[in-house]
Amino acid sequence: MVDEYLETDNIEELVDILEVIHGILHNRNVTVEELEDIRIQKKEERVI
Repeated sequence: MVDEYLETDNIEELVDILEVIHGILHNRNVTVEELEDIRIQKKEERVI
């Protein structure tokens, strides 16, 4: 999927990737908000 997006630059491919991410989050009982909090924390750690 990522390769398809990189090759085509089609936003529809990003939607497919996001669906996979949402499925993984659901299976692991993790919310989008929790994922976003972790993403922000990692970003801040890289800046320091």
